[in-house]
Amino acid sequence: VMKEALPDLFDKQPNLLHMLVTMLSPRFLIEKGIPVFTTVQERGQFIVTFPRSYHAGFNHGFNCAESVNFATEHWVPFGRQAVESYRFMRSSVFAHEEIIYRAAQSPENIFVAQKILADETIGREKASKLFSQTVLMTEKQKRMDSVQCEACGYDCYLSGVVCGCDGKTLCLSHSTSHCPCHGKCSRTLLIRDSLETLREISKSLYKKIQEFGKTKA
Repeated sequence: VMKEALPDLFDKQPNLLHMLVTMLSPRFLIEKGIPVFTTVQERGQFIVTFPRSYHAGFNHGFNCAESVNFATEHWVPFGRQAVESYRFMRSSVFAHEEIIYRAAQSPENIFVAQKILADETIGREKASKLFSQTVLMTEKQKRMDSVQCEACGYDCYLSGVVCGCDGKTLCLSHSTSHCPCHGKCSRTLLIRDSLETLREISKSLYKKIQEFGKTKA
């Protein structure tokens, strides 16, 4: 609906919705079939916005308010969708892979975790012949915030390709297409854990999925 109403602005800035600088009249949205709800937040009250919900507000005078990002286990699949939709649009605001990697013990998360590990394994296997060397992250690097892909802004938590010609980091998906020398330089694949470790974790998650299925039956 926003793109339909403001085509010129979106042509100039495709990531306009992520810039948080443009609003449409609620009446216009309602006319286009978009559900719109309003409320007045009083002192001491909390307002919770659900995933994939656009929200906006304004003050009726002097005010001091605080917003906090939090998520329950049911948010995990929505978080994955958000990370994928952010590619090329804006920098990631969190490392979704890190969240899942650390929370893989939870039954609600293991399905998404297994998919992430499977994608990572396939990506590394396909690109294994393109790298000069594979280096395991140091403990110091693991404790640092993950580096984002220079091409699409994706968080390179599990792995990243360091380009030899300019030293920038790219994700597996853009390790050759966005390299200045088109992949002809000496590149290093920086990994958090080995493929063997990822396969073992995947096997463990598969067993948990089977156990989880039995408890649901």
